[in-house]
Amino acid sequence: MLLDAEKLDDRQARLEMIAEAERYLVNDGLPLLPLYHYVNVFAFDPDRVKNLYLTPRMMTMMKYIEVTP
Repeated sequence: MLLDAEKLDDRQARLEMIAEAERYLVNDGLPLLPLYHYVNVFAFDPDRVKNLYLTPRMMTMMKYIEVTP
């Protein structure tokens, strides 16, 4: 459906076809829908912990962390 919509020149017809594809995906195409996503919580003293950065995947690169007394 999306490939067919991409070929249309009429903007309104293209949007209607994309909406139809979205309705199909939500109503018939998805056997299940994820309702939960993992969450990370970090508790640290920002005065003592340095170089604590998150990657785009929300992962912590532990090798760069510095902890001062």
